[in-house]
This record gives sequence, structure tokens and C-alpha cells, in this order.
Amino acid sequence: MINIHSFISYFLGHILSYNDPIIDNGKKRISIELEDERADRLKVTLWDEHADRVYNMMTKNPDYPVVLIVQYVKCKKYYCKYIGF
Repeated sequence: MINIHSFISYFLGHILSYNDPIIDNGKKRISIELEDERADRLKVTLWDEHADRVYNMMTKNPDYPVVLIVQYVKCKKYYCKYIGF
């Protein structure tokens, strides 16, 4: 697992795993795990329209990999009983 403390400028990776969308306090979210070319992994939670867009891409063509660029991310720990990672 990649060791990140506060901010990263970008992370480019393909989606290894994801959860189905969950409605939490009126907001939709999904949790995904990305892996880059060096096998570093990053867990990401996407909210609302970002969750919808990525989930639709993953479910329309499940045989093709989805590559995601995450930019200017504030990294923090988020604990939730619904996340299955």
C-alpha cells in the first residue's frame, strides 16, 4: 500500500475493485481501489456525480479495464462500516 500523509498531486491507475453505490446521509458514494504500474495501491471514495460516472463506466463494459486519474487529492482516513475493503 502506498504511504501518503496529506496531499498527492495525481495518481494514475486501473480500478482493481469497487463497491456498489451506497446512499449515505443523502449522498451517493462508491469506494474503489486503484493500482498503478508499480503495483502501488490507493483506496478512493467517490461521491455523487463522480460516483455515478465511474460506476456507469465500470458496469457498461465489465470486460475492459477502467483507468482513472485522481488529481489534487486530500488524503485522510475515513472509517465506515459499509466499506468492504
